[in-house]
Amino acid sequence: LKARLARNYVLTGREYEALWAFKEMVDNYPNHRAIAEFIYVAFSQAIKVRNDEVVDEMAERFLDDPRIGDNRGDLTVRLADYYYNEKRYSKLFTLIEDFIPEFYELPKSSDLSYYYGKGHLDEQLYQNMQTTFGNWLKSYSTEVNREGFLYWHGMGSFFIEDYQSAVDSFSEIRRKFTIITNSDGSFA
Repeated sequence: LKARLARNYVLTGREYEALWAFKEMVDNYPNHRAIAEFIYVAFSQAIKVRNDEVVDEMAERFLDDPRIGDNRGDLTVRLADYYYNEKRYSKLFTLIEDFIPEFYELPKSSDLSYYYGKGHLDEQLYQNMQTTFGNWLKSYSTEVNREGFLYWHGMGSFFIEDYQSAVDSFSEIRRKFTIITNSDGSFA
C-alpha cells in the first residue's frame, strides 16, 4: 500500500511527498525485494527537489548495494551530472576517482571523463587534469574511454603550456578517432 501511495505521488507530480514516501520505505524496509528500486526512486526525487543530503545518502546506499549490477554506470553518471550542475566539485572528483579504477571498462567511463575534465576546467585545476588523465591513459585506457582521456589530457597540457604533450594527445585523437565520411571528404 505504501509503495502504491508513493508511486501515485510520483505520477501526480508531487515531488516532495514522493521523495519522503520512498525514503520512508528505504528506511523501514531495507531487506525488501524491491529495495534497489525504492532507493533509486528516492534518489531521483531528491535530485528533482535538489535535496543534497538525501541525494548523497541514497547514492551512497545505492552504490554500496551489490544488487545494482549494470545500473552502477547510469547512476554514477546521473550523480556526476548533479554534482557538476550544483558545482559540488569535491564530491564530483571523488565520485569519479573512485569509479574509474574499478569500472573503467564500462561504457559510462567515457561520460564520466567529460564531467571530470569539465569540472577541472571550470576550477582551473589544469596540472591535476593533465596528471590524472595521463595516469588514466597509462592504467585504464580502453577503446571506450581513450578518446576522452586523450582530449582532457591534451587540454590540461595546453593550459599548463606543455604544448608537446598537448600536440601528442590531439594528434592521436586525430589519427585514431576522426572518421571522414564521403560527404566530409569532399571538403578535404
